Amino acid sequence: MTSWCWILVCYLSIAFLTLLPVLKAWRGPIVLNPGGPSFDASSSFSDEAKTRLSQNFERLKGTLGFWKHEATKYERTHIYCMLWLILLSVSVPVLTQVTSVYGGDDPFASIFLTVTTTHVALVTSIHQFFKVQQNFKAFRLGESEFYDTYRRLLDSPASFGKNEAEQLTSYFDQVSVIRRSVRSAETDTYAGLEEIRRGQANRQTPMD
Repeated sequence: MTSWCWILVCYLSIAFLTLLPVLKAWRGPIVLNPGGPSFDASSSFSDEAKTRLSQNFERLKGTLGFWKHEATKYERTHIYCMLWLILLSVSVPVLTQVTSVYGGDDPFASIFLTVTTTHVALVTSIHQFFKVQQNFKAFRLGESEFYDTYRRLLDSPASFGKNEAEQLTSYFDQVSVIRRSVRSAETDTYAGLEEIRRGQANRQTPMD
């Protein structure tokens, strides 16, 4: 094996190893973290209110698990894509010169350059097509906003209304708004071809 062949093997190995956490996140499942004392242990609500709040949270558990899974997989994908985009954007022009000068007749030199340029094009397309950054922000923000609202009701129910009925109504309304905002991200997961082309055109436009 030539030196360029070893370099290619090492590159592919590193690219695959850094991809493993991403693949694991996409396969799932993600387990929700323990939330500590909940409505059942609260002294601020009547038994009827505790039952309604607990049932509402139980119905949301599946949704919360889905949000956490989506946020985790898009976060890891975003980190993977940005890591390789930054690294390869700087390295590919240098590698082009190096392979042309030191590659000689070794076919693995040109194969290595082809693999790196294909890799950067692939991660760029994946990042845009799956709207990785936008989806990560949407699901993470939705998850965070729900738990902030959930904790605020437990810690200071008076901020939701003057009496128990107002507090529950306000809480359920706010949770419903959060769910609708995240649902819009669920239905807008993929970018269209025109959207991808506009993004590529913007990157290729020279700075004034």
